[in-house]
Amino acid sequence: MKQIFLFFILLLVTQSSFADCLSQSLWAFPKGDKIYQNSWIVLEGYGRLEAIIPELNKEYPVFLESATHKVPLTIKETHKGQMSIKQAILQHNEKLIVGEKYFLKIENLPKPNRGNELERYNYEDSKSEPIAWTVLEGNDTEMPKLIKKPTLVDKQYIQYGCGPEEFAVFEFEVEDESELLIETELVDLTTDEKTSYFLTTFYRESNKVSVGHGMCSGAFKYLSDGNYQVRFKFYDASGNTTGWLPPMIYNIP
Repeated sequence: MKQIFLFFILLLVTQSSFADCLSQSLWAFPKGDKIYQNSWIVLEGYGRLEAIIPELNKEYPVFLESATHKVPLTIKETHKGQMSIKQAILQHNEKLIVGEKYFLKIENLPKPNRGNELERYNYEDSKSEPIAWTVLEGNDTEMPKLIKKPTLVDKQYIQYGCGPEEFAVFEFEVEDESELLIETELVDLTTDEKTSYFLTTFYRESNKVSVGHGMCSGAFKYLSDGNYQVRFKFYDASGNTTGWLPPMIYNIP
């Protein structure tokens, strides 16, 4: 549980808070500091900044900018989580310059955000830093190699001050040089409600993914005593994919 909660905290880039939950945050993928010339960017908004996602490139232009090059980002698709989060999958239509460092920026961000440049917390160095990536030469065109299909290894329900944290943990083995994105489709078999969202792996555990929600937000909400079907599609950071894997059925709790 601690690893999942820490993972969520590490992704927060806005430090204002209320009660036991932060009021807003923006998170960006890839989590590392390098990208290929064809890498995707994923931007997620939580709380008050959730509303920015559907307005990207309308009220809030989003782009990458280096010392010599500004590159607009286009929206490939968006997803709405079931609990206070939305995300956008972003692509660039211009070739990034190898070796240059590009900063992720959004115009017209509301206060208390400072300027257009986004920040994230670097847990290793215990400080905030700009969200930026240095460009590697070439395009990544190799799809992730599935070694072991996902299996359910844990289910948790933990009550906190603002509400519960509830999730199912799946373990898998996938080989790829890039960070992984996991397109996840959850179907409530009682109501037939279907929700899709791109998840990432645990912090420091790249072979696990959590399907559910934390105390304040999350992609998927569960009903007590519900039956659910989940299926996964693994992507690398450049959009190469395994395709959909066979669905799995499990119950909560």
